[in-house]
Amino acid sequence: MNDLTKPAAINELGDSELIKRINEAVGVDLAADRSTYTRAVALGEMLVLLRNRRNDKRGWQEYLKEKCPKLAYETATLYIRLFEKQDAILAAAKAQSVTVTDLTVRLARKLIAKPKPNDPKKPKKPMVIEEPAAEPKTKPITLEDYLRDLAADELFTALRQTYEEEQLRKLSSLLTVHLTKTVAERPSLNI
Repeated sequence: MNDLTKPAAINELGDSELIKRINEAVGVDLAADRSTYTRAVALGEMLVLLRNRRNDKRGWQEYLKEKCPKLAYETATLYIRLFEKQDAILAAAKAQSVTVTDLTVRLARKLIAKPKPNDPKKPKKPMVIEEPAAEPKTKPITLEDYLRDLAADELFTALRQTYEEEQLRKLSSLLTVHLTKTVAERPSLNI
């Protein structure tokens, strides 16, 4: 990391230089295909500064799209949340014996996530009380868990880098059929 990740140095940047640094950081994150927690927090800090400095009448989402076209709004929002809640994240990580160097964006996001309310449609799982073990058990991460934590642009980048063109076309067709079917199943409003 360079000195520009320090608050004093970032605050001294002009708007155009700040936007340039954000876009460079986004390029590095996309190229690495996975951003580390510390880079995400530094990027979140720059985004907060940019958001607070803007003085036009447009909304933040529109402004961000124009100035940082490679950064999805959802991803920017996540980075801002990570920056703003870094004290809570670090405290929760410490409680789980996770060091900052081992902290990922995905784990940090889980540490600050609000618990989901119980879905009345899903049956409740019976409570199982386990004997305390000498070693803490870790739940294996499923593909569904991993995908749920990705923003749409991150998922697209991963698929584009992994799949061949033909596989992407087949996926696109399957999604089109699924979404068309979903729209057709919705009840129509008779007005």
